[in-house]
Amino acid sequence: MVLATIDSDEITNVEVIETVPGPGGGKQDATISYKDFEQERPEMALALIEIINSGECMVRCTHEDDGCVDGRCVCEIAYPEGDDFATVSVEDNGDHERAKVAGGGYITALAMLQALGDRGTSPEQDIAYLADQLAKQHIYCGGHIGSHGKFGDGLTDCGANDKEDVIISGKAYEAESPAGGVALLMSYSKDVYDSDVTDRVLARWAETTGDANYLIDSNGVTRLEAAQDAILKTEKNNADRKKAAVIKNLGANHNEKRLIVNYEDGYTFSQTKLRRLLMERFPEVSPDELPQVFVCDYWRVQTLANAVACFSERDSSRERDDMEVQSRRDIALHAGVAFQVGTYLTLTDATLPIDFVSTPASV
Repeated sequence: MVLATIDSDEITNVEVIETVPGPGGGKQDATISYKDFEQERPEMALALIEIINSGECMVRCTHEDDGCVDGRCVCEIAYPEGDDFATVSVEDNGDHERAKVAGGGYITALAMLQALGDRGTSPEQDIAYLADQLAKQHIYCGGHIGSHGKFGDGLTDCGANDKEDVIISGKAYEAESPAGGVALLMSYSKDVYDSDVTDRVLARWAETTGDANYLIDSNGVTRLEAAQDAILKTEKNNADRKKAAVIKNLGANHNEKRLIVNYEDGYTFSQTKLRRLLMERFPEVSPDELPQVFVCDYWRVQTLANAVACFSERDSSRERDDMEVQSRRDIALHAGVAFQVGTYLTLTDATLPIDFVSTPASV
């Protein structure tokens, strides 16, 4: 299987609508930080801004699945083949441009399900349930591992997955709540922020993290394995689909210096192309030392929230009426956005500037 590559000449009228400084309140001792970057590497900080503002890295998604916000570049891609995964190198097969949300769609949707109070007996069972229900709406999700994974310790090197319970607990960062960030991200969309809904999300998350029986024996590796099983199952059950959900292997160290939040449906910011453009500007610098960016595709959070809201009642399979679906959509969306914000606060010191990207007409 040869994976599709991006059209390197595709540039849209997507632009940076606004940039806001990092709000702070993140993890105090986080190594992912913007502190001193402009002072230590001013030419690189300026180049990064220029490339982002040029729109050159905005590309149409070439695949229908999604992945994580992680800014590191891909070294291998594992795609379903029969009862297992086959691995190919990016150098031989190009990249796999897809939407990006924290931990990939199954992990972000898991946070939504937990906020709705629809969880089952374990996160792994819930991932299997989510994958089955999302597949009915033709939504397929991927994920990633990384070079710093410690599988024996339950760590995959996907921070949003490995720390899913920590993120929803809010205990790893200094900010009192992700609410301010949720309101900020929603303000650039047509969605309406509701503080009461956010409070309901946080209360449900507190119930989730307080349920020891639900979380026992669950970790990043077991959740990844549940996602892998789901990908293999949905691939078998949808043999007519042309595009596979994949697991990416990300190499090198984290060096993210900005967060890009994109609202343009069907598009994403290509971290691979950013790396290439920076390599052209700084050929004397090791690629692993070049700055990276986190990317969150807000429209994908909306897609997942819309889908999760429509799930029939889990125990009885009762179809939900329109009013119930709308209420669930509000909760799922606030939860999905809160999980993106919580991931930013948990994995960084929250000094990274945030670039809000869209077409002027869609904001």
